[in-house]
This record gives sequence, C-alpha cells and structure tokens, in this order.
Amino acid sequence: MTGAQTSLDAVQLRKWISNSSYGGHAFGFAAKGRSRAEEFELLIENRERVLPWIREYSPIELVSKDDPPVFLDYPNQKTEPVLGGKEPDPTHSAIYGIEFSKKCKEEGVACIVSYPGNKHADFDSSVEFLIKKLSVERHSVRTPCRKFRHGVPSYICRKFRHGVPSYTLLNLDHQLVHDIA
Repeated sequence: MTGAQTSLDAVQLRKWISNSSYGGHAFGFAAKGRSRAEEFELLIENRERVLPWIREYSPIELVSKDDPPVFLDYPNQKTEPVLGGKEPDPTHSAIYGIEFSKKCKEEGVACIVSYPGNKHADFDSSVEFLIKKLSVERHSVRTPCRKFRHGVPSYICRKFRHGVPSYTLLNLDHQLVHDIA
C-alpha cells in the first residue's frame, strides 16, 4: 500500500502528527467555506459520536492475528518522521505506517514500512513484496478478502478457481492491481 492512512481517529492522529488536519470530511463535517483544519477540529469535538464508525472502518482498529503480511510504502516522505512532530505532508506521513506496524507487531502480523532513508533490504516495492510473499505462502494464506468503504485499503483476496487457490490484489478503489493464479 502506498501512502496509506492507517487511522481515522483524529485524537490519535494529533498525537502522532501535530499538524494533522485531514479526515473530518469523511465523517460529514465538510461544508462550503469550511477548511480541512476546521473539519478536523469538528471531528475532534464530535469524536465520541463518531467513535463507532472509527472502530468499524479505521484500519488500525481492524488488525487481527489472522491478517496477511503488510507492506506500507511512503515514497514522498521528505524528512525523517518524528512521532508527535510536524510533517511536511501530514496526510501521507510515514508516521501512519510506523504506528500501524506497532499494532501489527502486537497482533503478530508482519508489517514492513518503507520510506526514503528506511528501505527494506528484501523488497523494493509493494508489488515485489506481494509476489515474493504469495510465491512462498500461497498455500498457507487463509485470510479472506476484506473490502471496506471510505478509502480503507483492501487486503489480498483469496479465491478458488476450479479448486485451486489464487490471489487477487485490489487497490484502494477496488480495482485489480495484480492477479496471481
């Protein structure tokens, strides 16, 4: 996944990235003439009201021990990410991936976070990661396809063709990225 926003919780995001301001529109706080920052502040003020949606749709809330390995890439990270600091692009900061990887680790899910200055030695891209992982683990992955709304990433879909497992990778818009038979 490239530039994944792994949390929808405005309070959590402000702890991670002090200048976070993106997400209020997803919960209905957009209005003509209202800035993203104002929408975000309304999201913080109304957090308790939308908390059930955050828990239902926020990727970090959905991590479980049966999830497949995850590769998160933040190629536009211009500076070293600092937890709690200001980010040049707070909407696509590697902090999202770094904090998500901590949750994955708690659940025993492999999660690799890549950004300039922190490339993984074994994988140059998310596609390479998936191809290598599926080539090795294609008979052991048992995670069903999960499709979520509101830009929350899809996972690898496992399906059967004539009794033979195959895998499909979908992007954020649920468009086919790669099909492995």
